[in-house]
Amino acid sequence: HMHAGDGNAALEELTRAREQSRTHLGLAADEALYNALLRQKLPGVADVADQLLSGDFAEGLATRDRAHAMLARGVVRVQDGEIEEGMKAVDEAWGALPGWDKLSRTLALEMAMEAGDGERARTWISEAGLRAPESDIYEAWVKLVEGDVMSALEDLAKLPQEHPRVALLQGLALVEQGRWAEAQPWLDRADKLLPGRIDVEVARARCEVQVGDPEAARRKLEALAEEEPFAPRAWTGLGEANLRVAWTTPGASPEAPRVTRDEPDTAALKEARRAFKWAVQREHLPAEAYLQLAEITDRKRPEDPKLVPEVVDLLAKAVEANPKLPRYAEREALYLAEIGRDEQAQEKLVALVDRPGVSWQVPLSLARLALDRLAYERVSSLDDRVDGWLDEAEKRLAPPRDLELLRARVLLIREQPKDAQAKIDALLKANPADVDAHVYAIRALMDLKDRDSALVAVRTALGAVPPEHAGRIYLEWAQIMSRGGKRRVASIHAQNGWNRIRVEPNVPISMLVWAGDQAIYHLQRDQKPKPAASVGRELTEAAPASSDAWVIRANAELRTNRGSDAKASAEKAVELDADNPRAHEILGQLYARFGRKDDAKVAFEKALELGKGSPQEAAYRKNLEGL
Repeated sequence: HMHAGDGNAALEELTRAREQSRTHLGLAADEALYNALLRQKLPGVADVADQLLSGDFAEGLATRDRAHAMLARGVVRVQDGEIEEGMKAVDEAWGALPGWDKLSRTLALEMAMEAGDGERARTWISEAGLRAPESDIYEAWVKLVEGDVMSALEDLAKLPQEHPRVALLQGLALVEQGRWAEAQPWLDRADKLLPGRIDVEVARARCEVQVGDPEAARRKLEALAEEEPFAPRAWTGLGEANLRVAWTTPGASPEAPRVTRDEPDTAALKEARRAFKWAVQREHLPAEAYLQLAEITDRKRPEDPKLVPEVVDLLAKAVEANPKLPRYAEREALYLAEIGRDEQAQEKLVALVDRPGVSWQVPLSLARLALDRLAYERVSSLDDRVDGWLDEAEKRLAPPRDLELLRARVLLIREQPKDAQAKIDALLKANPADVDAHVYAIRALMDLKDRDSALVAVRTALGAVPPEHAGRIYLEWAQIMSRGGKRRVASIHAQNGWNRIRVEPNVPISMLVWAGDQAIYHLQRDQKPKPAASVGRELTEAAPASSDAWVIRANAELRTNRGSDAKASAEKAVELDADNPRAHEILGQLYARFGRKDDAKVAFEKALELGKGSPQEAAYRKNLEGL
């Protein structure tokens, strides 16, 4: 009966046998084992197993029966979250199980999977001498347990699709990838063929959160998490359900899709955070929980920019928890790019771009970073891989608007402003309020030496773009005025542009740093060092975790003869990023100003070492030689 998957019939048969011999220890061990197999009556299983394994009963217990009792006790410990003690018992039982005891060995293997012990599972698969397809199914299961979801799915696709465990594993793997609709049929089938599995219940509820009724799913997951606090992904699922409830409301009818809220329900959001925190404590490979905690924390960044390091740490923990699923490494790399940590972001994105399963955002972000690093004078020339990255992004179905904008920027750098202009005009025709397109339309006209048309383009942009998003247009206007020698007007427009950008929601930190730098530049040209220093302070308030922001502030403070303040800002810049050559360079200048030539020499040498190949390399060398 148990081999046929009919646990109830097996237990009924066992009950009849026990009625004939109440003192038979082997039957008691089998009853504990069968209930453990079915993951039911676990407190009773623990009591029976403890009695059999201690005192007088232990002496009269046959080796195989003792192994069954030990295995049952280990199952209960694993289900209760006592992974180490539970697997110690399962390991001891494994050594005493005969090779033909398939049910017990299968249960032991499943415990290794639930404990996340892929290495032990592989050893047992080999020792068990399993034949295909069973051995291949368990090998795929090990890959899934280790977080290699894509490889597991590839292996499962080659196995008999009618096998119950193939259905189970495909459903679980698809849920881990967030492919909810695809997972549902597999999970429904697994539930029929392998009834009563808690991992299937959780996975089905997680699907219901995303494609069905999240409030009903939340109630289900609350019950599961309370009854089985160490059930795989129960807390992650509960967090996801609370997130969905927090951000959506029911549609006009039961069949209508849910409506997204402008602001989340704070109570549900708080419950989501609490559930994800439990998940990172109780679940194996809690990468998704770490990711969602990072996203919830980052939502508070506009009110508290100092949260950036916490978000970076949570994203790093997500990658550490599951480095084999690229979703987490991708989010970490994209976030690093968003907060202006260009070199780290580029390094991680390059490592990701050829991995299967990454989105179009990876190659597109690489192309954008290459352009930004040149624009912000981090490098001397455009990365020659940029065209390949754009082509790859197009293959992965990146938005045509984003592709065309970046290709227009490439053309501007390659001194082809007319070709760039054609692409930009098409973008503006499609969306007259496209801020990026307006910015590069103005720059294309300036590259064509058509200042009058550029000024017309500025006025057109200001009429088309919402005022709260017009900060960059004012900075472009400031640049035009400055190039025409009108420094006072340029400084006014630059200050106006900065004031708008710094209060604009969801502005990338790299954009904030650029805008602050531009505003300070124009104010200083207009002999306004104090307003420039004020912008520096506002910049570090808006981007307190950015080393470059503190470098800019230090430079602005230096111009106002506030050497001590500038030195403190420069030291903060080095503290935030010890690999930032500009931070070491400004610190060296301040050391030299205070007569600390030895310290200045060390700082300038470090700047030169880190800035090798950058546009500032010659300046760093000159500083060092000037000592």
